[in-house]
Amino acid sequence: MSGSMTSVTGLNNNEYQIARGQVLNRNTGLDKTCNFVKADFMKMPFPDNSFDAIYAIEATCHAPDPVGCYKEIYRVLKPGQCFAAYEWCMTNAFDIRNKGHQKIKAEIELGNGLPDVRATGQCLDALKQAGFEVIWDKDLAANSPIPWYLPLDKSHFSLSSFRLTAVGRFVTRNMEGDLHTNVFLLGSEASFG
Repeated sequence: MSGSMTSVTGLNNNEYQIARGQVLNRNTGLDKTCNFVKADFMKMPFPDNSFDAIYAIEATCHAPDPVGCYKEIYRVLKPGQCFAAYEWCMTNAFDIRNKGHQKIKAEIELGNGLPDVRATGQCLDALKQAGFEVIWDKDLAANSPIPWYLPLDKSHFSLSSFRLTAVGRFVTRNMEGDLHTNVFLLGSEASFG
Protein backbone atom coordinates (compact mmCIF):
# COMPACT_ATOMS: atom_id res chain seq x y z
CA MET A 1 0.00 0.00 0.00
CA SER A 2 3.01 2.28 -0.22
CA GLY A 3 1.96 5.61 -1.70
CA SER A 4 -1.68 4.55 -1.79
CA MET A 5 -4.50 6.71 -0.47
CA THR A 6 -6.24 3.53 0.63
CA SER A 7 -6.89 3.03 4.31
CA VAL A 8 -8.38 0.05 6.10
CA THR A 9 -10.33 0.23 9.36
CA GLY A 10 -10.88 -2.98 11.26
CA LEU A 11 -13.84 -3.19 13.62
CA ASN A 12 -13.71 -5.67 16.48
CA ASN A 13 -15.07 -5.90 20.00
CA ASN A 14 -12.16 -8.05 21.24
CA GLU A 15 -9.22 -6.12 22.71
CA TYR A 16 -6.85 -9.10 22.39
CA GLN A 17 -7.56 -9.54 18.68
CA ILE A 18 -7.10 -5.81 18.10
CA ALA A 19 -3.75 -5.87 19.94
CA ARG A 20 -2.60 -8.81 17.79
CA GLY A 21 -3.68 -6.99 14.64
CA GLN A 22 -1.80 -3.84 15.68
CA VAL A 23 1.39 -5.84 16.22
CA LEU A 24 1.04 -7.54 12.84
CA ASN A 25 0.36 -4.19 11.15
CA ARG A 26 3.45 -2.65 12.77
CA ASN A 27 5.61 -5.65 11.84
CA THR A 28 4.53 -5.44 8.19
CA GLY A 29 4.66 -1.65 7.91
CA LEU A 30 0.90 -1.26 7.50
CA ASP A 31 0.27 0.65 10.72
CA LYS A 32 0.03 4.01 8.87
CA THR A 33 -2.81 2.87 6.62
CA CYS A 34 -4.55 0.17 8.70
CA ASN A 35 -6.18 0.81 12.06
CA PHE A 36 -8.71 -0.74 14.40
CA VAL A 37 -11.75 0.49 16.26
CA LYS A 38 -13.06 -1.40 19.28
CA ALA A 39 -16.83 -1.36 18.94
CA ASP A 40 -20.02 -3.37 18.49
CA PHE A 41 -20.90 -3.99 14.85
CA MET A 42 -24.57 -3.65 15.80
CA LYS A 43 -23.89 0.03 16.75
CA MET A 44 -20.96 1.25 14.68
CA PRO A 45 -19.42 4.57 15.77
CA PHE A 46 -19.18 5.89 12.20
CA PRO A 47 -21.28 8.46 10.34
CA ASP A 48 -23.60 7.39 7.54
CA ASN A 49 -21.95 6.78 4.15
CA SER A 50 -18.40 6.54 5.59
CA PHE A 51 -16.85 3.63 3.68
CA ASP A 52 -16.08 2.88 0.03
CA ALA A 53 -16.22 -0.88 0.64
CA ILE A 54 -16.85 -3.24 3.54
CA TYR A 55 -16.03 -6.90 3.97
CA ALA A 56 -16.60 -9.40 6.77
CA ILE A 57 -15.00 -12.80 7.18
CA GLU A 58 -16.72 -15.16 9.61
CA ALA A 59 -17.93 -12.18 11.62
CA THR A 60 -21.57 -11.33 10.97
CA CYS A 61 -22.55 -14.93 11.68
CA HIS A 62 -22.03 -13.91 15.34
CA ALA A 63 -24.64 -11.13 15.11
CA PRO A 64 -27.65 -11.64 17.38
CA ASP A 65 -29.83 -10.05 14.68
CA PRO A 66 -28.53 -10.48 11.12
CA VAL A 67 -30.96 -7.96 9.61
CA GLY A 68 -29.94 -5.35 12.20
CA CYS A 69 -26.26 -6.06 11.58
CA TYR A 70 -26.60 -5.79 7.81
CA LYS A 71 -28.66 -2.58 8.19
CA GLU A 72 -25.82 -1.08 10.19
CA ILE A 73 -23.33 -2.09 7.49
CA TYR A 74 -25.65 -0.64 4.84
CA ARG A 75 -25.86 2.62 6.82
CA VAL A 76 -22.08 3.21 6.96
CA LEU A 77 -21.42 2.06 3.38
CA LYS A 78 -21.45 4.77 0.71
CA PRO A 79 -24.41 4.44 -1.71
CA GLY A 80 -23.75 2.13 -4.64
CA GLN A 81 -20.68 0.54 -3.05
CA CYS A 82 -20.12 -3.15 -2.24
CA PHE A 83 -20.24 -5.31 0.86
CA ALA A 84 -18.68 -8.76 0.65
CA ALA A 85 -18.91 -11.48 3.28
CA TYR A 86 -17.59 -14.98 3.80
CA GLU A 87 -19.61 -16.74 6.50
CA TRP A 88 -20.55 -20.04 8.03
CA CYS A 89 -23.90 -20.97 6.49
CA MET A 90 -25.81 -24.21 6.13
CA THR A 91 -26.40 -24.86 2.43
CA ASN A 92 -29.48 -26.46 0.87
CA ALA A 93 -27.66 -29.80 1.14
CA PHE A 94 -28.07 -29.70 4.94
CA ASP A 95 -30.67 -32.24 6.08
CA ILE A 96 -31.91 -31.57 9.60
CA ARG A 97 -33.02 -35.23 9.89
CA ASN A 98 -29.51 -36.50 9.10
CA LYS A 99 -27.61 -37.24 12.36
CA GLY A 100 -24.27 -36.81 10.57
CA HIS A 101 -25.28 -33.37 9.33
CA GLN A 102 -26.51 -32.44 12.82
CA LYS A 103 -23.16 -33.50 14.30
CA ILE A 104 -21.15 -31.43 11.80
CA LYS A 105 -23.37 -28.39 12.43
CA ALA A 106 -22.99 -28.78 16.21
CA GLU A 107 -19.19 -29.02 15.90
CA ILE A 108 -19.07 -25.88 13.72
CA GLU A 109 -21.20 -24.04 16.29
CA LEU A 110 -19.00 -25.20 19.16
CA GLY A 111 -15.71 -24.50 17.38
CA ASN A 112 -16.77 -21.02 16.28
CA GLY A 113 -18.71 -19.97 19.36
CA LEU A 114 -21.98 -19.72 17.43
CA PRO A 115 -25.42 -20.26 18.96
CA ASP A 116 -26.66 -21.38 15.53
CA VAL A 117 -25.37 -21.63 11.97
CA ARG A 118 -27.97 -19.92 9.80
CA ALA A 119 -29.12 -21.30 6.47
CA THR A 120 -27.73 -19.56 3.39
CA GLY A 121 -31.26 -18.49 2.47
CA GLN A 122 -31.70 -16.79 5.86
CA CYS A 123 -28.51 -14.79 5.32
CA LEU A 124 -29.51 -13.77 1.79
CA ASP A 125 -32.99 -12.75 2.96
CA ALA A 126 -31.48 -10.71 5.82
CA LEU A 127 -29.21 -8.87 3.37
CA LYS A 128 -32.19 -8.01 1.16
CA GLN A 129 -34.27 -6.88 4.16
CA ALA A 130 -31.40 -4.56 5.12
CA GLY A 131 -31.53 -2.91 1.70
CA PHE A 132 -28.77 -4.74 -0.16
CA GLU A 133 -29.11 -6.11 -3.67
CA VAL A 134 -27.41 -9.52 -3.72
CA ILE A 135 -25.42 -9.61 -6.95
CA TRP A 136 -23.44 -12.79 -6.31
CA ASP A 137 -23.53 -15.66 -3.86
CA LYS A 138 -21.71 -18.95 -4.07
CA ASP A 139 -20.87 -21.95 -1.92
CA LEU A 140 -17.08 -21.73 -2.18
CA ALA A 141 -16.66 -25.18 -0.64
CA ALA A 142 -18.68 -26.89 -3.37
CA ASN A 143 -15.92 -26.93 -6.01
CA SER A 144 -12.87 -26.71 -3.77
CA PRO A 145 -10.12 -29.26 -4.55
CA ILE A 146 -9.61 -29.60 -0.77
CA PRO A 147 -12.65 -30.48 1.37
CA TRP A 148 -13.56 -27.59 3.71
CA TYR A 149 -13.55 -29.93 6.70
CA LEU A 150 -10.03 -31.31 6.12
CA PRO A 151 -8.36 -29.03 8.72
CA LEU A 152 -10.83 -30.36 11.30
CA ASP A 153 -10.07 -34.01 10.51
CA LYS A 154 -7.81 -35.24 13.32
CA SER A 155 -6.57 -38.16 11.23
CA HIS A 156 -5.11 -35.74 8.65
CA PHE A 157 -2.08 -33.58 9.48
CA SER A 158 -1.02 -30.51 7.57
CA LEU A 159 0.92 -27.38 8.43
CA SER A 160 -2.23 -25.31 8.02
CA SER A 161 -4.13 -27.42 10.57
CA PHE A 162 -1.23 -27.63 13.06
CA ARG A 163 -2.57 -24.61 14.99
CA LEU A 164 -5.74 -26.59 15.74
CA THR A 165 -3.86 -29.31 17.64
CA ALA A 166 -3.15 -29.10 21.39
CA VAL A 167 0.54 -28.49 20.68
CA GLY A 168 -0.30 -25.97 17.96
CA ARG A 169 -2.61 -24.02 20.30
CA PHE A 170 0.13 -23.98 22.96
CA VAL A 171 2.75 -22.76 20.48
CA THR A 172 0.55 -20.04 18.98
CA ARG A 173 -0.45 -18.78 22.43
CA ASN A 174 3.04 -18.76 23.91
CA MET A 175 5.34 -17.97 21.00
CA GLU A 176 3.22 -15.48 19.12
CA GLY A 177 6.00 -12.95 18.45
CA ASP A 178 7.95 -14.72 15.71
CA LEU A 179 5.59 -17.59 14.93
CA HIS A 180 3.56 -15.77 12.27
CA THR A 181 6.66 -14.87 10.25
CA ASN A 182 8.23 -18.30 10.66
CA VAL A 183 5.10 -20.19 9.66
CA PHE A 184 4.64 -17.91 6.65
CA LEU A 185 8.20 -18.45 5.48
CA LEU A 186 7.98 -22.19 6.05
CA GLY A 187 4.74 -22.36 4.09
CA SER A 188 6.12 -20.31 1.22
CA GLU A 189 9.34 -22.30 0.93
CA ALA A 190 7.98 -25.80 1.41
CA SER A 191 6.93 -27.87 -1.57
CA PHE A 192 4.13 -30.36 -1.32
CA GLY A 193 3.09 -33.02 -3.72
